[in-house]
Amino acid sequence: MHARAVVRHVLVALDSRIVNAPGSFGAVLMKTPSVVASCVEAMKKGVQIPITVKHRIGVDEMDSYEQLRAFVHTVSLAGCDRFIVHARCACFQLRGAHSPTWLTD
Repeated sequence: MHARAVVRHVLVALDSRIVNAPGSFGAVLMKTPSVVASCVEAMKKGVQIPITVKHRIGVDEMDSYEQLRAFVHTVSLAGCDRFIVHARCACFQLRGAHSPTWLTD
């Protein structure tokens, strides 16, 4: 008997120096929500199982609540079934611990 996938994940949470290189993948994709939405839309057309997106709360200077909300809204319109939040920023420019001000206020 073969196991079948019950969900497909779009991982937009990977934080690595390689991710910030040309090619845009991992957490850098949060800077282009329309690209993530296009991926989700294509996956929804190709499979009959739920599509989830795992993402950060922000990336680099894009760490406001409004930007996070806009990202989730854009991707949800493409058909994402569930969001999984990796509750920290991916900070390629700072390369250190960083919390957006809206989390600490």
